[in-house]
Amino acid sequence: MSISWKINSAEISKSLIQDFLDNHPDSSFFQSESFFELYRKNNFQPLNLIGISDNKVVAYCNVLVLKENYGIISGLTSRAIIWGGPLALDNFLFEQTLIELKNILNKKAIYLQIRNLTNQTSQQKKILLKNGFEYHEHFTVINSLNSDLMSGYHSGRRKNIRRALKSDLNFKLLTQENEVEKAGDFIVQTYKELKLPCPTIDFFKDAVFFEAIKIFGVFQDSRMISCRFCLTQKNILYDWYAGSDKLSSNLYPNDFIVHKILEWGYENGYRIFDFGGAGNNKAEYGVRDFKLKFGGELVEFGRNEIVFQSFKFKIGKLGFQILKKFRK
Repeated sequence: MSISWKINSAEISKSLIQDFLDNHPDSSFFQSESFFELYRKNNFQPLNLIGISDNKVVAYCNVLVLKENYGIISGLTSRAIIWGGPLALDNFLFEQTLIELKNILNKKAIYLQIRNLTNQTSQQKKILLKNGFEYHEHFTVINSLNSDLMSGYHSGRRKNIRRALKSDLNFKLLTQENEVEKAGDFIVQTYKELKLPCPTIDFFKDAVFFEAIKIFGVFQDSRMISCRFCLTQKNILYDWYAGSDKLSSNLYPNDFIVHKILEWGYENGYRIFDFGGAGNNKAEYGVRDFKLKFGGELVEFGRNEIVFQSFKFKIGKLGFQILKKFRK
């Protein structure tokens, strides 16, 4: 099979790309044109690789190349991330895509990490290992959505939600730009307090223009006290970014908003809520504990990683620890 590879190409017909994505079982927002456009517009460095054969898209992959803006240390933080990909029509094309990605990225990033959103096939696992990608344990929490969600919750979670209901909190899907901007500000401030990297407020403001992104807020009277950005794909709702007002934690808005999102998801035809990362079993993780109390299942999709520059990788790990201490 003869394959022509295109990088960040605007020449490929959008209908050809969309047809490929619509028919691939593992497609998601992360592997879509919308993802590429949102990140490109906000000064990130997304890389889009498309494989063409017989005038058809046979492989597709979005990669986000990230680097912290900290002067001379920046070069030690360059990494490439692929969420839920790459996508290809068969195992041969899957391997060819990996080979092409390695050739492109080995000088652009210190390492490449694939964050899986589904279980890999046994053949994909063999191909990844053959091409130098090590597997690392990493869990996520998956909730099955139904008409009786509360029955599956931990008793303490049900109690907190009932307390929130008594406080007359209001939940809504956010569509107004001023509300989305406020939600984005919550996210930025929350991540700043956690000393974690985060996109700018403009990134979140732009999210309102993408159909696959749903933005939710919880209000006490007219004041927003919690928000969440979610992604949609087919019958799956993905948790993405979350933020809240710490001074309102006594009202349990974070318990309330998750419950209402699960309800909204079921009522709008979604049957799975992917609650996102839950770390690994080697360390205590409060976020995992919070998520599991909504009755979800802990599943291991894992991550695959290849290191291109081993010395910089070792130094970079130390650099990230230092950055977290000094990030303001």
